[in-house]
Amino acid sequence: MRKQFYRILMGFDRLNWTLYLLNIGMLLFSILTFMNFDKTLKDLTVAIGMLAIFKGFLSFIFFYTIQSILNVHEIKYLYSIHAFLSIILGISIIYNIFSNSLLGMFLIILWLIIDAIVQLIIVFITAHFDRKKNYAEKILSCLSLLLAIMIGIPFITSFIPIAILVGMYVLSSNMILLLTYTIPTIKHRKTLLK
Repeated sequence: MRKQFYRILMGFDRLNWTLYLLNIGMLLFSILTFMNFDKTLKDLTVAIGMLAIFKGFLSFIFFYTIQSILNVHEIKYLYSIHAFLSIILGISIIYNIFSNSLLGMFLIILWLIIDAIVQLIIVFITAHFDRKKNYAEKILSCLSLLLAIMIGIPFITSFIPIAILVGMYVLSSNMILLLTYTIPTIKHRKTLLK
């Protein structure tokens, strides 16, 4: 199944830039949050909202199409649900920037937790179909979920700045995307060129 997946992935050359763009964007976002660790969650609202919308569109356009071709219905529907939730929550996060900050914080934490749970489920389903262990992806998915929950706990955020937790969350999500899709795509492209 993984070989079929990468063959189909290579067929979508016009969309390959989205993976690279998302990887670079998430890496830059996490570096900026580490550099500006004194920022609050409200300061990161627009960036997190845009990230949610972009990940939603990426899930809907790219992953949903690939999984539809492969007939893996569990992942296909999960990607479409994730896409709709990410886009709706991303728009709500950005729209809510000047109104109630408590609601905005709740929406951000809700999206981070939903995104982490969906990543975790997708990693386990993909590991089941690939018959591979995917330990790194599983550990990073669990770390993402833990970080998303930690962002919502005031006791933890009094010791660890929220920007550091958000940066670590985005970095771990980026590593999952890198390990699951980007690196195998690059390796497959190199084998095609030989």
